[in-house]
Order: sequence, then C-alpha cells, then structure tokens
Amino acid sequence: MKIIFIHGSGTDKNAWNNTIETLKNRHKCFAVNFNDRFGDPAEQALELGKFLDQFKNDSFVLVAHSSGGLAARKYLADNFQSHKTLKLITIGTPNLGSFGMFFNYAPILVEIIASIIALATEKYFLFSIALLAAGLDYIFYLLGIKLLSKAASAIKPNSRFLQDLNSKPLPKDVEYISIVSKPWYHFFGDGLASCESQRLSAKCISNFKEIKYKEININCPRTQEPNAVDAISSVI
Repeated sequence: MKIIFIHGSGTDKNAWNNTIETLKNRHKCFAVNFNDRFGDPAEQALELGKFLDQFKNDSFVLVAHSSGGLAARKYLADNFQSHKTLKLITIGTPNLGSFGMFFNYAPILVEIIASIIALATEKYFLFSIALLAAGLDYIFYLLGIKLLSKAASAIKPNSRFLQDLNSKPLPKDVEYISIVSKPWYHFFGDGLASCESQRLSAKCISNFKEIKYKEININCPRTQEPNAVDAISSVI
C-alpha cells in the first residue's frame, strides 16, 4: 500500500523521517514537500494534487499533520470524483481553526509599541515587555506557526479559507480518521488546536453524517505528533 505523508506548517517532509523508517518495510512511503512551509493550505492543496499525479491510477492513504490536513481536505473536496484516496488520517489538524490566531498580530504590535515608548520616554524597563512579546512569537514558531504568515491567517477561526472549506462535502468513499492529541499539560488540546477543532464533525463537513469516520486519542506534544508511529500504524 502506498502512504503519502503531508507535513504541517513550519516543518518539511523530514518531520516524517522516524515514522517512514518504521513503516517502510510494510508499506511504500512517500512524503510531499511544500514550497512554502508557512504557506496557504489552499495553495498547498494544488501542490499536493500535482504530487499525487505521479501515481496515476494507484490508490493510496494520506497521512497529514496540522495544516497539512487542511490541504488534504481541500484536495479531496476539489477532486470529489477523481481522487484515488482510500483513507485520510489527520493528526492535530485545526479543522475549526486555532483560537490563538485571533491575536496573531498582537505580539509584533506589542514589540513595536513598547519599544517606541521605551525610547521616547527613556523608560527602558519597557523593553522587557517587548522581549516577552518576542518570546511569545518564538513559542508559536516552535509550534510550527509564523504569526504573520498565510498559514496563520488561514487557521484563524472563521477565516475565509475555513468558511469555504468547511462548507464543502467530502468524498463518501474515503475513510476518515482523526488522531486527536492532548498532552497532559494542556487543558483543551495540543497547544495550538483544541480537541474539538482536531476532530471532524458536522461543523466542518457538510455531509459528515454520510462519511465513514473514527477518531483515536493520544497524549503527545505537538512537535512530536508526526512521530506518533503506534497511533498512525494502528489506523493505516
């Protein structure tokens, strides 16, 4: 069986190296590498389609992390009849967006304003506030999100991209599996997407009641989700 791995925002195909190394003796594994790691999932869906064209009439399983799952859903919605997908497995995908992206401009604004006031008033302690804002920006970067990127705009709840994607049906001949990640130290999800957002539901698929769907839960840090080999192999 061919398995196509789709990376999420802020990473590349190498995020799947450990998983592919484990599965390659049982499956033929391939990994797409998007041109822009922080790109628009709609544009990445087109890249994914071109990548999948090389397999001609072969069927395959898609395994997608984070916003890569949105690109995969967009691909399936746009290729409703012509796709060759057997399963779509998503891990930590923000199907309903990430609440934190409502404030994606806040850190840079705080950095700028605090720095200007510090220089103008010579109250240099305000630079500590700018540093805290820069630290928050860096934390999101470690989670795979560049706050002023196309990816961040796309996963803002009720963004134009999500409104369009979540209004569309998905092919009924595909099996859908959500791997929902919630480390013990997070209350609502994996640090970027809530558990509710990581699930597929009628809120994000217009024909949800007609598709074959299941989900499994894991306790895994967001940055390690592509290495959740046991969870992935259990649903392939």
